[in-house]
Amino acid sequence: LKFLRGTTIKIFLNTHRFLHSNDLNKAVNEIALTKGQEIKVNIFTAKGYNLEQTEEISTPMKDEIHFLFNPSETYGDFLIPAILVLVLQQTLLFGLTQSIAKEKEAKTMDELYNFANNNISSILIGKSFFYIALYMIYALVFYTVHFHLFKIPFKGSIFTLALTTFLLLATISILSLIIGSFFSKKVYALIFMSFTSYPLFFFTGYTWPIFAMPKIIQYISYIVPTTPYMQSMNRIINMGASIKDITPEIINLSLLLSLFVFLAVVRFYTIRKKIEVDV
Repeated sequence: LKFLRGTTIKIFLNTHRFLHSNDLNKAVNEIALTKGQEIKVNIFTAKGYNLEQTEEISTPMKDEIHFLFNPSETYGDFLIPAILVLVLQQTLLFGLTQSIAKEKEAKTMDELYNFANNNISSILIGKSFFYIALYMIYALVFYTVHFHLFKIPFKGSIFTLALTTFLLLATISILSLIIGSFFSKKVYALIFMSFTSYPLFFFTGYTWPIFAMPKIIQYISYIVPTTPYMQSMNRIINMGASIKDITPEIINLSLLLSLFVFLAVVRFYTIRKKIEVDV
């Protein structure tokens, strides 16, 4: 027994599909630790120690782990909801920015103002309401059908999630109208928005902590509507957070919505003045 030596187990994992490799790595490590513990027990038992002494010597410190959230320890439960939100965000941005850009490309902005009786609020509500209603339905499908298919647990209140989702969609809708108003053609808006997917997702802090980012990036992240939404969504789904628990995120989204509405009114007022001058 005195000549026994430890050994090394080499594990070569193909991390190209990191979700599967993570599960495999976890399983192999559990087996190795369990087998190592068994060998220790056999060695000390052979030296004459009883079972209780053997367990105390071989494992002087024992851990007792309780998984509070994401008990399966997989990236799927963590990443899939974020991907679904990214799909909602980007398709909504694409649709509404091109909607306004199309009006400018077809030179029908004056008709839009005439139809709304030069009421900017009517334009903003008319352009965004349909998209908000449609995407609320999409979100409902995502959080019910998709969660059921992928077996993702949902511990929170659907009402709390619906409230934050509505604030997100309303904020993104108004932001889309502002951005789209600066493009004279649909294709230009599409090209510009195509490059925003990854940066906007990165700014949310979902895959990389916000506090670990440069200061300038941290400041930018708080004016991205998806940032407070992702933080609140994660706590609602996995931790069962209530409205009280996500009050800072709701305030953040509400302030962004108010800011974007103000900027949209100023922007569309400027466009209306320009149309009146041209006429």
